[in-house]
Amino acid sequence: MPQISSMHTDRPLTTFAVAQMPIMEFPLFDILKPLSVMKKSDQYYIYSADWLFGNKEAAGINRFQRAPGSPYERVEYTHSTGTYSCNEFGAEHVVDDSEQANADNPLDPLQDGALAVRTQLLGESHAQIAALLCDSSTTFASYTSAAATSWATHDTAEPVTDADTAWNSMRQNGTLVPAMHDKIVALRTSEWNDLQRNADLIDRIKYVGRGGAKVTLEAAAQYLKADRVILVEEVENSADDGQTFSGADIWTSGVVGFYAVPKGRPALKAPGLGFTAVWQAANGGDAKTGFAIKRYRQEEINSWVVRGNMHYDPKVSQAASGYLITGA
Repeated sequence: MPQISSMHTDRPLTTFAVAQMPIMEFPLFDILKPLSVMKKSDQYYIYSADWLFGNKEAAGINRFQRAPGSPYERVEYTHSTGTYSCNEFGAEHVVDDSEQANADNPLDPLQDGALAVRTQLLGESHAQIAALLCDSSTTFASYTSAAATSWATHDTAEPVTDADTAWNSMRQNGTLVPAMHDKIVALRTSEWNDLQRNADLIDRIKYVGRGGAKVTLEAAAQYLKADRVILVEEVENSADDGQTFSGADIWTSGVVGFYAVPKGRPALKAPGLGFTAVWQAANGGDAKTGFAIKRYRQEEINSWVVRGNMHYDPKVSQAASGYLITGA
């Protein structure tokens, strides 16, 4: 084991890895946005809809209208609390002295190792967020329904009907206010391919533009009444160590997620779909992901060891701000 005195945070390697593999390459962080927290574990607030809307007054009275000398109406709302706990996730890569000495310019095994560690750690965190946002059995159990018609039925399916179901659920639950939220849809490659072949969508855009009906993510967002469509193309290796790579989508088959995401930054004491708690203070990592590279010497194998770690916990704090369509 390395001595504490021999291990140090390698700022240049951290900066290199963060720059080469930025967080925007992992778009689900735009749904559960990173939130830098001061403690490893703490409470966050879960607000009910009356925080924003209040309650209807007696019939015939205009809410907040006040006669001279009368008391002001007092705004009241309810909330509960939840708890996050940032776990550490880390990995190492060994660079032998001979490998480093034999590397031709511009190859740099230390940089390559740092980038590999960064990529795999961020990929794992992205997969965890995907699993949470696709969870129709627990997290979004009360906000899930089957597609009206499978999207694979290109000639007759009308995905906009499913979009209406999702957005109406959020409006009726008081969790979607267009002035305060971005409407984001997330889906995997298979459902995106079906959407591109959808007759209803193509019919609506076939006279737009010069090249005929080209279904772009922007056109799909407009059709699904969203501000943005996120295509989740990432796969993970489902094979055991030493076995041939076997790619598996991190996004659940047949699931299309609809989310009302606050336009601003997340906070522990603010209403919203959720956040990814990032405990940056644990290792002095980068501001958005808490990622840091440390390097230490392991003389018994004549090598440098590159270690990357980050502390985080993705949370859905207000499930009513999302809706899942299954069987798409």
